[in-house]
Amino acid sequence: MLIANLLPAAFQALAALALVCLLVPAFVGSVQGQMLCSKPLQPLCSLEGQAFADSVARSQCRDDIRSYLADLREFRRCLSEAADRAQREVAEADRYLRCLENGADRCSLETQPTY
Repeated sequence: MLIANLLPAAFQALAALALVCLLVPAFVGSVQGQMLCSKPLQPLCSLEGQAFADSVARSQCRDDIRSYLADLREFRRCLSEAADRAQREVAEADRYLRCLENGADRCSLETQPTY
């Protein structure tokens, strides 16, 4: 017979909640270390050959392009930061490998991968 069958339903629910409370922070912590850069979608109004029905549509497209441009700049910043982090991690891994190859007793990676 399963132990779960012997426990009251309220205790089972409490145990499940406790398990979730333990697992969610661990999952969120691992996701936070991953910096994902999302390329913004090009506004439909900017597609080649798009005609504007009126000045309102043209104005809306102009606003969409301004927003798109700001999103592209943020995307570029995110990629640049990710490339910088990757470069630091490559350098650290190279130092670690040289340490191991030189036969040192105590080698360690100072940085943890963030991707």
